[in-house]
Amino acid sequence: MVLKEKALEHFHNKFTCAQALLMAYGPQCGLSEEMAGDIGKAFMGGMGFTGGTCGVATAAFMILGLHYDLHTTNEYTNLFIENFTETNKTLLCNDLLGCDVSTAEGRKYMKGRNLREILCAKLLADGCDILDAILSHKTRQAV
Repeated sequence: MVLKEKALEHFHNKFTCAQALLMAYGPQCGLSEEMAGDIGKAFMGGMGFTGGTCGVATAAFMILGLHYDLHTTNEYTNLFIENFTETNKTLLCNDLLGCDVSTAEGRKYMKGRNLREILCAKLLADGCDILDAILSHKTRQAV
């Protein structure tokens, strides 16, 4: 199974975006799925439902850190950010979702519009595509 498909399967089985990405990509870095899922728990909703950086991005940064040295990790993190924001305009969960997930009203809005299943799944897929391109050492043009 392709890692992106595995991440989406985890996500549709009610894991968070960060957990799903880490559980799919972590084992190739020596993390068990269970440990990867535990690490990703705090990153949903833009880090603990604060609306900050999207969990897809934070999980991707962790995977990059497990694959590369400090300099290369920073270079590829910036490449991920560039490509993710080119496609989705921002890294911020609140801005991506169009609501303030730190409030009950914002979470209700998100749930009522099925944003997790529609938009968050798309963001996870986008993040996996970018991460796959980086991990396969494709150039920026190929990302």
